[in-house]
Amino acid sequence: MGSSPPPRLILFSALAGLLVPALILTFLAFGFPTDYTALNVNLTSVLWPAYSMLVVGWRTTPRGIAITLFAVATNSLLYVGTAVVVKAAMRSIGKGLS
Repeated sequence: MGSSPPPRLILFSALAGLLVPALILTFLAFGFPTDYTALNVNLTSVLWPAYSMLVVGWRTTPRGIAITLFAVATNSLLYVGTAVVVKAAMRSIGKGLS
């Protein structure tokens, strides 16, 4: 049977998943552009895939706030899931080498 991922991994990845949207929403609130690109890749969409869910009233209407909270929670869960899968893959590769 596999062991569960360490709580630190889950906590760190969840916090990272919350930090990225917090920064993007802060930039958006103060009128900064949020479509940062590097090598023709939109970093906002890569770091926060649920960013495309945001609506115009993301901070002013109840529906917009609910959608924004859902998008942030989705991003956090994606970061946690990715961290757990990568950790399991690393553990599997490590066992295969020894």
